[in-house]
Amino acid sequence: MSALSSLVTQVSEEDDKKKAAPTPAPVPQARPAAEQKRRSCWSIFCCCCAKTADDEPPPPQGPEVKVPGPAPGGGGGGGGGDRKVDPPPKPADPVPGPAPTPGPAPGSEPPQEEPKWLLDPFSDEEKKMNKKTLVLDLDETLVHSSFTYIPDADFVIEIELDGAIYKVYVRKRPGVDEFMREVGKKFEVVIFTASLAKYADPLLDILDKDRIVKKRLFREACVQHYGNYVKDLSLLGRKLEHSIIIDNSPFSYMFQPDNAIPITSWFNDKSDRQLLELLPFLDSLLEVDDVTTLLSQKSA
Repeated sequence: MSALSSLVTQVSEEDDKKKAAPTPAPVPQARPAAEQKRRSCWSIFCCCCAKTADDEPPPPQGPEVKVPGPAPGGGGGGGGGDRKVDPPPKPADPVPGPAPTPGPAPGSEPPQEEPKWLLDPFSDEEKKMNKKTLVLDLDETLVHSSFTYIPDADFVIEIELDGAIYKVYVRKRPGVDEFMREVGKKFEVVIFTASLAKYADPLLDILDKDRIVKKRLFREACVQHYGNYVKDLSLLGRKLEHSIIIDNSPFSYMFQPDNAIPITSWFNDKSDRQLLELLPFLDSLLEVDDVTTLLSQKSA
């Protein structure tokens, strides 16, 4: 996948189909200069470093200990002189340092750190409203993006990559504007995408024109699990029984499948009405104490 397409999780319908086919193991070969440049570009988005054995310092060695041998002319039980062994050197006085920090008293509980949630706590006013949290995926759920020109794009954004400016052509799923307005009135709306902020932020600046999205979460907020970007709802800082996710990828909600509303991947079907058809069902979830009691009954 090129550095450009790595900005988003899904780029085209053709790429989506290719993901399903097994990829043969690559044959190791020398990389040309162009490939080296492409890999340096990729490092903007994915950087990992591993410590090798060569990086480890040699183990510390103690002072050499010499055992004194027999005195000259000495023999076993004969007239040899006694061996003289020097006493070991006196250890140096310890250098005074800071006093150690006293630990917790025996039997006391260690201090507990507050967990760092992905969402800020509700304000007092928000607590009174008691809104449920609706997590929305971006690519192929609300929009479809392409790095190649498409004539019917709803808008175009520009992103900077490796000193160059690239255009991204974006189609909006039918009904997305009305859908966003309606859910914004009744839910705490969160966008959670496995794409990078460099691409998703300017896109949402245009898509969320009414500013109903409370929080935008990007790839770094996902949990990597066997090569998949998983959106772990337990990290939001919200009650799971009040949390709902709409996503076209089952891998995204594999940790909490009973909190998910599946939706088909969208690319360019202008007759699609799935977003608007979900509105009545979402209204029904407002009336239940635990959304999983209904969502767990959905067909696989």
